[in-house]
Amino acid sequence: MVKKQKSKKKVIKTFKEVRAEKTEVQYEYLAEKHIIKSNDARYAILDKYAHLSNNVYNQALYRFRQAFFKGKWLSYEKLDKSFKQSFNQKDCMLYRSMKSVHLAQQILKLVNQNMISWNKARKAYLKAPQKFTGKPKIPKYKPKGGKNIVIVDNQTAKLRANGIVEIPVMDSLKIKLQHKETNKIQQVRVIPKNNTFVIEIVYKTNKVIDYKEDNGRYLTIDPDLIMPLRWHLMLKDLNLSLLMDVL
Repeated sequence: MVKKQKSKKKVIKTFKEVRAEKTEVQYEYLAEKHIIKSNDARYAILDKYAHLSNNVYNQALYRFRQAFFKGKWLSYEKLDKSFKQSFNQKDCMLYRSMKSVHLAQQILKLVNQNMISWNKARKAYLKAPQKFTGKPKIPKYKPKGGKNIVIVDNQTAKLRANGIVEIPVMDSLKIKLQHKETNKIQQVRVIPKNNTFVIEIVYKTNKVIDYKEDNGRYLTIDPDLIMPLRWHLMLKDLNLSLLMDVL
């Protein structure tokens, strides 16, 4: 007779316990938005890279879709390798079209994440179609000749004196932060919007987070209800967490 082993219950820590373990010094992160209009000298630079990003996105999506239709799944690593090989063989030069490989790789990661999200939704639909209003559609191509988001990581964006953020590979594009007391850039996103560009910058400040004394009262809020999707994904990509103190 086989004895049944007692299942170990997963211990879920309370917010109070998690907070008590945070003994290291933590700093605040801020996000800024800068609107670049068509009469700004930097507009032409952003327009150029937004078009290049669009080309990289569509080519990456094409390779992903073709592989999927053939019963294969492209990981980010395989997609990146495919672009490298095409560049080395001079079949497709998009991999270095944005001057920095990092810029192209951020777009490849975006395509990869979009396909993963769609695939999860597709599988969920097959299991319980009644929970959906329709069958999830595979990501579509961007309009030919259009503009796409440009994502700059913290290796490509440089923090200069007096709170100046410079992106050397984008013709030394400069943006002045409103909060000058910072020592680290997390990410910069350039988002085409109508006839303007919205530059979103997430950066680390020198201000230490001053946690209030635990009063035993907690509130949870779905981030999707209080912030745009792109900010939710950005915080997720950067492994940042939101903490709301209830007074």
